[in-house]
Amino acid sequence: MHLKRYRMPAAWKMKTKERTFAIVPQGAHPLQRSIPLAVLLRNMLGLAQTRAEADAILREGKVLVDKKVRKAGDFGVGLMDVLEIPDAKLRYRIDLAKAGLDLQETTETASKLCRVRGKTTVRGGKTQINLHDGKNILTSGAYRPGDSVLVSLPEGKILEHFPLKKGARVLITDGTKRGLRGKLLSITEKKTMTGKATVTVDVAGKTIETRKDYLFVLGKEAA
Repeated sequence: MHLKRYRMPAAWKMKTKERTFAIVPQGAHPLQRSIPLAVLLRNMLGLAQTRAEADAILREGKVLVDKKVRKAGDFGVGLMDVLEIPDAKLRYRIDLAKAGLDLQETTETASKLCRVRGKTTVRGGKTQINLHDGKNILTSGAYRPGDSVLVSLPEGKILEHFPLKKGARVLITDGTKRGLRGKLLSITEKKTMTGKATVTVDVAGKTIETRKDYLFVLGKEAA
């Protein structure tokens, strides 16, 4: 599978006229919310000059994502993933700004936030929650789609639960307000089968409206 460069996300920082095709990221994150590791090492961090150099770094097991060694150049990292390159003493969390995915230096690499994408009942009547990064966790807790959980790395144990409710600190992940953060003020559930639930969010004192499914809960309201 190939991806033409004019269709690649701006966050990849690749020139569209150098070549026709770009690396297609593989993994749980959607293409527009994902960065291939080879692109990240070469274009965003400048640790490699070519794809071959980036692949060599990866083959040596020098790159960790969520505490697990990843050796494929097309492995896609996405929102909230933790990237570590111990030899270079580099630690980043994949964050989101208005322009798209970005790297933020971090010292907290033992856990990450995950959005609950859905839940299913599996064999034995147990409940499994499905997270935005592809993880699946068996649990007896009362989790709902749209909530967030803080999970330990690499074990994937739930450490804390942040419900999608009034007062929560949220990040807007899509639409024209992408990248903005604020406090959830209200939720208006959809009125028809084809309608969309909406929310109002206080962003630096300004009230804005967006879709409910565009929110990522970052935590509880500050005391």
